Amino acid sequence: MNRWFLQSWCNVNSRLDNARLAAIHPFSPLIMKGAAPASSRKQLSRCVSEHRGNWDLMSAAGSIKAIDDPVAIGSGETMTCQNLELFANPLPSLDGKAVLPALAASQLPTLLISGWACVTSGTACAAFSALAGQHWRLLLGPWNHGGVQHVRYCRETKLLKFPKAKAVQEFLLYHMPRQGFAQSSVPAWLASPKPEVHFYVCGASPAWQHSTEWPPKNVVKKQLWLSTSQLTWTKDDLEHEGSTQLPKATDLVRYKWKASAVAKGRALLFETSVCPTTLAVIGSAVLTLRLRSSKDQDADIFAYLRERPPDGGDLVYITEGALRLSYRREEEAPDHEKAADPHSSDSSMASFGVVPHHSYRRQDIQMLPAEGETTTARLKFFPVAYRFRAGSKIALVIAPDDAAHYAPNPLAGPHPPFICHSTSEQSMLWLPIKEQQLSL
Repeated sequence: MNRWFLQSWCNVNSRLDNARLAAIHPFSPLIMKGAAPASSRKQLSRCVSEHRGNWDLMSAAGSIKAIDDPVAIGSGETMTCQNLELFANPLPSLDGKAVLPALAASQLPTLLISGWACVTSGTACAAFSALAGQHWRLLLGPWNHGGVQHVRYCRETKLLKFPKAKAVQEFLLYHMPRQGFAQSSVPAWLASPKPEVHFYVCGASPAWQHSTEWPPKNVVKKQLWLSTSQLTWTKDDLEHEGSTQLPKATDLVRYKWKASAVAKGRALLFETSVCPTTLAVIGSAVLTLRLRSSKDQDADIFAYLRERPPDGGDLVYITEGALRLSYRREEEAPDHEKAADPHSSDSSMASFGVVPHHSYRRQDIQMLPAEGETTTARLKFFPVAYRFRAGSKIALVIAPDDAAHYAPNPLAGPHPPFICHSTSEQSMLWLPIKEQQLSL
């Protein structure tokens, strides 16, 4: 559970419900009015008091341990997280279709917007890959959820030159009846009826690229093998026997990583040799870990894809993925996830690089095996488009928790599992790499 996000969201809702705009931010009353103002103080007090019994989302979320766990909502009904599925949960109000398939069936022009620092980016990419029809557009920028912040990943990531508000306005005006542009003034990105993706490649110049499909052409997954503190492009460098124990859980994971975090044993660091040329990663990376159990029943994996800049400075955050190991059981991925997943360059090992689809159902929760036994766990990273600079290094940081943001694992203890990286027990990082570089 992303405790930090849910708690922050619930706090804002509570302050709105209680007409305490200034508690959100001192300047909030200057830019928002809140709910419609009551005609008198007495009426305001009555209205606010009606909200005191509102459903407590934070309390309900804390009781959810699996995707099929029932939870009581404000109306008194029960639901599960499966009811929120956009691709496969049929709704009577949509003639038995799920939300996104119903949208595609409507044949309406559709604009999907997400950002590389937003958890909706994977859903947006999958929806476009599987369902896009005429006049569909997918806009992916260096934004967080809601697009209120632009992420400057490195010095080469320039400030945004594609305003979202302008893009939305152009899209709506172009497709609204009797409100369209004159033919001579149609924005270039809307001129073709074919579906298009416009995405921002962080660190590239020009940064904005476009494609008629997702993933873009010539994006292929290539594997890096984990070795002792290294990432290597060939398994010839693997040791006959090798493993590294996951650090035990700490109280904080910081996004600005320095060497001291690894030196103090709070995280594991694996790095490649220097990249001789630029390298563009576009899509979702996959981490395949071969694990040997210690004494703990469960553990969490937080993996961060990073770049060591050419000057050897602090690691640059790019994207991340996380998995509680007791939820490692996989099932066949649905079609929309397969559509957004590029193929692997090594056909003999392609199954290890496919984006995993975990069931998250209670019946599939599986503790780690007995001490000394091995198991496999795979996790996917949030999609991203990032250009590694020539002279930089690709880095992978693995941590046992992120207590500042996520609920801790109650079964994680002082004896976490070992990550195997030997010739017989291999762990790999799969990166979706653009083989024929764009104008980078």
